[in-house]
Amino acid sequence: TPITTTMGNLEAKRLATSPKWARAIALRLYQAGLRRGDEVAAGLSGSFPGLNLALASACQSLGLKLMAVSSVTASSWGANQPGFTWPEMEARLVKAGIIGQATVAVSVGGAGDRGLDLDPDGRLQADAIARGVAARLAVPLLTPHDFDEAVAARLETYRRAAEGRAVRLY
Repeated sequence: TPITTTMGNLEAKRLATSPKWARAIALRLYQAGLRRGDEVAAGLSGSFPGLNLALASACQSLGLKLMAVSSVTASSWGANQPGFTWPEMEARLVKAGIIGQATVAVSVGGAGDRGLDLDPDGRLQADAIARGVAARLAVPLLTPHDFDEAVAARLETYRRAAEGRAVRLY
């Protein structure tokens, strides 16, 4: 689709769809010493929506607060369908009461975190989706000008979302 950033690896994408990941991630989080109420920061890409859901489910099952910056674009065999990008899927799952909202900010994603690897029409479409889903989730849209600004914006986003508590894991 026009919002596909790069070629993905089909074998990796298939492996990432296993529901066993939620258990494996929950176990690793627990083994890492995380306990109810701890803060977990993440960058969620549409490239692996199954892993995003597994992480959200694992954190929810352990009572962890997941704070994610979620990007709209995705590599092939990911959530690269307009209307079914990762943040749009999350919004539907939250509305249905299946998971709690993890996304604390949305970005376009892709090269430069601005979809620079998309053609102009794809970039416009990704921008429109990002604006719309950020409004739907009531979170900020990150629009960095360069890599350093993208990193700084994420760190500030996690700091605000943690509300003074320490982020235990990224």
